Amino acid sequence: MLRFPHFLGLSHQDVMAILGRYALSFHKILAGQWVAREGAKADHLLMVTHGQLLFTTHSADHAYRVEEQIEAPVAIQSECLFGLQLRYRQDVRALTDISVMQMRRDDLLTLIDEYPIIRMNVLHQLAQQSRALQARLWSPLPDDPRARFTRFIAHHSSRPAGHKTLYIHRQRLAAELGIYAHQIAPLLQQIADEGLITLHRGRIEIPLTEKLF
Repeated sequence: MLRFPHFLGLSHQDVMAILGRYALSFHKILAGQWVAREGAKADHLLMVTHGQLLFTTHSADHAYRVEEQIEAPVAIQSECLFGLQLRYRQDVRALTDISVMQMRRDDLLTLIDEYPIIRMNVLHQLAQQSRALQARLWSPLPDDPRARFTRFIAHHSSRPAGHKTLYIHRQRLAAELGIYAHQIAPLLQQIADEGLITLHRGRIEIPLTEKLF
């Protein structure tokens, strides 16, 4: 549990007390199986302790999507456990066999009430996400088309690192970047020539996203 940010700062005694009082389930999910689906009810805190996952995020109109490969440990969209709409916003699938530790949402809410450190950890995570979203809204759009592309990737990523795949038509990408359609091909080719991306029809592979920035 201490590998996950919700429970940082708990003592070993606290962890043992929680494990003794609350029913945590432990199970394996095989490679290729779904862990969470966009729009499905979020009623458990899912903590993946081992393995590799594929996160897929769709645009609101489902015209394009981003796939991200993320290594455990990772908690699956824990922010979706709070608020009025308790629904997952991403598809998550196991790329390898994974190990999952699962806690009921109601039990997590009880722990938040009982343990101030857990409450502070959760509030800190939510505040960080809120500040990041506010910063995105107010950050100026770069003049350089390449800077706009890297900004687009950063703003559409759960983590600004690792392997990602962007499924998008070039005309739509131009519209998202706010540039002319004829500017897209030379822009992407320049970045591809540097070995930072691989181009396919309707798909852009980014082996190491951190090298774009």
